[in-house]
Amino acid sequence: MISFLRKIRQKLLQQKRITQYFAYAVGEIFLVVIGILIALYFNNLNTEKNKQKEINQLLVDIEKDLLLNYQSTNDVLEFYMVQDSIAKLIAAHKLTKADYDASHKLSYFVSNWDYLIPNEENLKQFVESEKVVSEELKPIIISAKNILLSSSMLLDTWDNLKSNIGDNYSALSKFTWNVKYDSISNSKRLDYMLNDPEYEAMALGYWGNTQNLYDKITRYRAQTVIMLISIKMHKENYNMGQIINMLDSLSMNLFKEYPCEVDSEELPSLKPRRASEIYGNFTKDTVHLKLTNNKGTEIINRFILLPMDVTIGTSSEYFGIDGDNNTLVTVLDKNGDCIKRYGAIENGYLFLESND
Repeated sequence: MISFLRKIRQKLLQQKRITQYFAYAVGEIFLVVIGILIALYFNNLNTEKNKQKEINQLLVDIEKDLLLNYQSTNDVLEFYMVQDSIAKLIAAHKLTKADYDASHKLSYFVSNWDYLIPNEENLKQFVESEKVVSEELKPIIISAKNILLSSSMLLDTWDNLKSNIGDNYSALSKFTWNVKYDSISNSKRLDYMLNDPEYEAMALGYWGNTQNLYDKITRYRAQTVIMLISIKMHKENYNMGQIINMLDSLSMNLFKEYPCEVDSEELPSLKPRRASEIYGNFTKDTVHLKLTNNKGTEIINRFILLPMDVTIGTSSEYFGIDGDNNTLVTVLDKNGDCIKRYGAIENGYLFLESND
């Protein structure tokens, strides 16, 4: 082809047909430009396909990470459930010498900890790829950003607990029995932990920090599940039934339903600790909710869920070691009257369907 075009140019020059020559040259340039544009188009198309292929693989890897992170949060939460139980026994003065003899862990209760280290490298890479993510996957980007924000809050709360643990260790270090395990030291340690108000205050201060961390971990766990839901909805077109099956496989539970006229005295304690849960609106209308605790104390006056929105409902504020940590969810009509009422279950969810 190039040889053929060269012969045409040479023939035009030999015949001194300058006008035709320039017209031909312009046409040749035009053809070259068109060829380059076509090549660029197919190159860009191929590049875009490769990018989308990378993003799809990244989402597969992220889904695996999310499931591992979900299990990790449960493992860490189990540790702090035990710490919560111990703190409540200390507050109620129910621990005995036999308890301390049976478990050496009780002796370092106020300096004990567990730490969540989630896998987030793929998540961060996905957020950094936001500009090349297709429009239908944008909701997953939002979920990813919410997880990273929750991770930042979790880190701040952990820093507070770490500082508290350091203070507790320093306070205990002034006692020689803290590093000795002879009979006299053991007796002094036991007397301090069973009877000294200073230790009780230390233990309850530690409990306050672990409670805050526990709450933030449940928020992180909920955000993790919401991103799993987002991936299934926007990438794999899951319907609500398929999503519920997935949540069942994660051992999550639906909120317990109550009649609107239920009396607060009839409401059982479904949440012994502060925790966050998942709320989803699978109707075509905006849903209005009111969140209180079992005794009617307001958590959120009005909580709005847009159609096809899945989000976190914030947990109750600090109520003290004997406080009401439960969340009572009231679905409201346009006049603000109760349609239905639900009791939140830790690591639970409320999905509202069209018949609600």
